Amino acid sequence: MAQLACAPVNDRAHERSEGHRSASLALPQRDTDAEATAPPPPPPPPRIPAGPVVLAPLEVTPPAHPLTGLDDFALASLIRTRTEELGSVSLGRPNRGGLFNGVQMPDGPLWHLEEPHNAWGTQETVDSIRRAIERVESDHPGSPPLHIGHISRKRGGWLRPHRSHQSGRDVDLGYYYQDGPRWYAAATAQNLDRPRTWSLLMGLLTQGNVEYVFITRDVQALLVEYAREQGFEEGWLAELFDSVPTRPGVRKGPLAPQPLVRHRRGHHTHLHVRFHSDAACETGRRSFTLLRKNGKL
Repeated sequence: MAQLACAPVNDRAHERSEGHRSASLALPQRDTDAEATAPPPPPPPPRIPAGPVVLAPLEVTPPAHPLTGLDDFALASLIRTRTEELGSVSLGRPNRGGLFNGVQMPDGPLWHLEEPHNAWGTQETVDSIRRAIERVESDHPGSPPLHIGHISRKRGGWLRPHRSHQSGRDVDLGYYYQDGPRWYAAATAQNLDRPRTWSLLMGLLTQGNVEYVFITRDVQALLVEYAREQGFEEGWLAELFDSVPTRPGVRKGPLAPQPLVRHRRGHHTHLHVRFHSDAACETGRRSFTLLRKNGKL
């Protein structure tokens, strides 16, 4: 297997900030029994600040890489004697690669694995899937189990019928449906559970580990309609979904960052997620030659 670099990191999903709400207005005291029992007036509408909103600076410190501090000699020794301490390793590209020390998606009450023997990924991939589904349950208690399709084989490589899914960084996830859980069913305006599917999408994107998501335009339209009802800003939706037109005078040119949610034919029955898995990719870059030299691949 020739060494190939993992896909470059693209831009992450944008987060939405919310405006402050104005304080409740004090009501004058009433001294009649009839007025005392009258229902209070509705609260004032939220106050939307005029102009741009300046957020406080946020410092993000990424976790240290598992191989930080190891020189080449120490890494070679680790690979010869204690390869399990490498952690999960994504090798090559998703459409021409492999997986070493893969992590199997565990069974759980919130999801159903279609093929557990083909549900191996990097640690980052498995953790991202789990956290996203747990967010759905947090937002909507009592959610039905989500169907999870292929991630990768235990050692990666070609997995029928996909061109990708070879290096532990791809997963096929079902949608949430109003009439109960199922796998590979076309999502429509009549059956798509938009609140839960939206929570799933936000649970994936806000972790910062997603490179892109494939969803067909017709299903995107249903989610965008729901997002607009929830008050999400149109410009932000245009940056997130490739089916949403940009503002007049703004183009989605070839040099502009691509939206994270992209149309691909066939993804009306499931959504496809590609993860960055930065730690597993960096481990692959540093360890590939030594793994092959020591007969581990």
